[in-house]
Amino acid sequence: MAELWGLYQGLLLAWNKGIRWLCAEVDSRWVTQLVKNNMVNSNEFSPLIRAIQELIRRNWQVEITHVYREANFAADYLATLACSIPLGLHVFNSLPKGVLQFISQDTYEVVHPRFVIS
Repeated sequence: MAELWGLYQGLLLAWNKGIRWLCAEVDSRWVTQLVKNNMVNSNEFSPLIRAIQELIRRNWQVEITHVYREANFAADYLATLACSIPLGLHVFNSLPKGVLQFISQDTYEVVHPRFVIS
């Protein structure tokens, strides 16, 4: 559920900031499949999934892709950082200390192999 809320809040923030082309990399295959599936089953997540889909259908280009957590160390670092700050949405006007090294690794596609069974 946290991943769905994170995607929703991220899309809403991007829209409100005027971003009109966005590639959101999500490390949950489940979230990626739920959002891309046009047939939303009735379950506890349905209203949030529909809200995400409505945001995606606005007049902008949005691509939602699945990536393994190891391919996005910057996001993993920020998720860890979130555990040490008060609950709620936090928008940083500059990079939090320590995240730049992970952005560099992600940019240069530093490989951290892992065995995956799919």
